[in-house]
Amino acid sequence: MTDPAQTLRTPRIRPDVTVLAALGCVALQAPAIVFHLSRGEAADTPVNVLFIVLALFVAWGRHSKAPIAPRA
Repeated sequence: MTDPAQTLRTPRIRPDVTVLAALGCVALQAPAIVFHLSRGEAADTPVNVLFIVLALFVAWGRHSKAPIAPRA
């Protein structure tokens, strides 16, 4: 019989992809702000700014503050 701890392992994301994904979110939200402003929906832009700040925090944290070492 197999060990349950071996069969229920969580997948591990490559650490560098986390930073790229966060920067991709920033690249998506920046034009969203321009889009909202062009349609006169300035009241909706604080949510986009919040998403940008959170994504930059994740990118900074995973790149500089608390990087995850890749598996050997």
